[in-house]
Amino acid sequence: VNYYLKTAHKDDEITLDVLDPQGKVVRHLSNKKKSEGEQPPEWPDLEPPKETIPVEAGMNRFAWDLRWDPPVKIPGAFYVDNGPLGPLAVPGNYQVKLTVGGKSYTEPLELKLDPRVQVSPDALQKQFALSMRIHDDINRLHEAVNQIRDVRSQLKSLDKRFADAAQLKPIALAAQQIDKKLTPIELELIQFNMKSSEGNLNFPSMLNEQYDVLMHSVDGVDAAPTQQQVAVTEQLQQRLNQQLTAWRDILNKDVVALNTMMHNNDIPVIYVAPGAQQAPVTKAAGEK
Repeated sequence: VNYYLKTAHKDDEITLDVLDPQGKVVRHLSNKKKSEGEQPPEWPDLEPPKETIPVEAGMNRFAWDLRWDPPVKIPGAFYVDNGPLGPLAVPGNYQVKLTVGGKSYTEPLELKLDPRVQVSPDALQKQFALSMRIHDDINRLHEAVNQIRDVRSQLKSLDKRFADAAQLKPIALAAQQIDKKLTPIELELIQFNMKSSEGNLNFPSMLNEQYDVLMHSVDGVDAAPTQQQVAVTEQLQQRLNQQLTAWRDILNKDVVALNTMMHNNDIPVIYVAPGAQQAPVTKAAGEK
């Protein structure tokens, strides 16, 4: 995507969006680096995907990798590669929108299938549908891990603050119990001991890595997904829903009870980022 800017915009935010035929944002890009945690650097020659656009005076160019926006990141999480990416866009008509100084400029973009590839549009659409389903599950998983880690950090802080206060010991004990309940949930979602991209040689891969491997399997070939890939998606989604349901139960019962105890003692309550209670559980096929 080529675009011309009269002057450099180092301080101003410039955005570049790819839109699908219905106007939905496929990929949102900016010249501002995201504050999300990145995968710790491990391989010097591994080049992470470009996520910021150039905004120099004159001609600029950004190469879209034909993928939708990636899932939310888990700060410090290790993956074998660069971590989960967005699904590949299917051939069709899109739009590119550049926004500079409050003004937007839009141009059509046609994405064509490689003429050397012999695959039906229906097969690619089925592949995209499953990839998007996996992407959405990864996003829910990552959001839950980030929320759980935030809550556990606050719980540990309470334990330290009230350990020596006899009148507040019930609050410290309640915080300890909630933390114990959250530990196995987080462990099912992500491997605690994953300190390098090859950590799974010593420790079993958990849901986040299994989803990532599945995504690579599905979009690694131009073809409709196999029955086995669909079956694995169903299995992983059922396991994910179980953990997210357990997390929501603790959030809506145990954390609420703890916050009530703290409120009665005039102590600031545990804060959970917005959206955690409303996060939906996607039902797998056949699940009531």
